[in-house]
Amino acid sequence: MFQSKMQLSSNYLLNIYVDLISLAPTIIGIAVALALIQVSINAYTAVQGALVDNSNTMVNSIIGVITEEKAFEY
Repeated sequence: MFQSKMQLSSNYLLNIYVDLISLAPTIIGIAVALALIQVSINAYTAVQGALVDNSNTMVNSIIGVITEEKAFEY
């Protein structure tokens, strides 16, 4: 009786272990997908930051040209 209970619990643990091993590729796939999403978010924010910097520079240069033209008028 005791031997059969030990055998059952060992089979149960083995089944859990096999289930976890079979889930490993899914877990790794989810982790890789999340990492790729993070990389793309970082790239997007970097591009947005560069665009904002460029537009600020462009606006400042336009303002500079306008103020220089105004200075020549007086």
